[in-house]
Order: sequence, then C-alpha cells, then structure tokens
Amino acid sequence: MAILTTQVFDSLHGRPADGVHVEVFWLGPNDAIHPIREMVTGEDGRTTKPLMAGEEFERGEYELRFHMGAYFRENAVVEAEPRFLNVVSVRLSIADADQDHHVPLVVSPWSYTVFRG
Repeated sequence: MAILTTQVFDSLHGRPADGVHVEVFWLGPNDAIHPIREMVTGEDGRTTKPLMAGEEFERGEYELRFHMGAYFRENAVVEAEPRFLNVVSVRLSIADADQDHHVPLVVSPWSYTVFRG
C-alpha cells in the first residue's frame, strides 16, 4: 500500500514546523479541484497520518496547500500584512501509485523549497 506524506521545516527558526494547516486536493478534468483531506503538522513537522494511502492514492494530479502565513503569525514573526507567503501551493503528479511519495517543504516567511524525498 503506497502513501503520500509530508514534513514541514521552518528554516527561519531551524526546527520542524509544528501546527501547519495542510490541505490536499485532487485536480480533476476541466480545472475541477476536489478536496480530499485537511491535517495539521505535529512537533516533528509531520502529519500524524499519511495525506493519502491505499485505494485513495492513485495516479493523477494533486495540490498540497500549506498555510504558512498563519503559522508564522502564530510564531510571532512580525511582517507586513498581507504576508509575502500566505499559502504555499504545491502541484504534483503521481505517475506510479504503487510507490511511496514524500514531499518535504523547507520554508521561511520569504522563500521555500519543495522536493520529492
């Protein structure tokens, strides 16, 4: 059973990002966006369960939305509103649903890097 997971790292503070709201969407035909799940990261920057697993994990296009503006606001990072990075959206394609996919996000209030881990 393949899974999709994530982990968020706060590069400003040099630690895993605890309390980041993450949304998962399936991108269907005709630009349709279908919500799948919402989760929050824990102390290690990971969600407690996979973002997707088993039969719901299939080939296709997906979008992960990381609510970083709220995270940095809650962690007392002073920045003009609206924030430079409010929601970081990552669109990815799953070609092989039999393989695990891990999508780490390394983020500050002004930049981010995402990769397949």
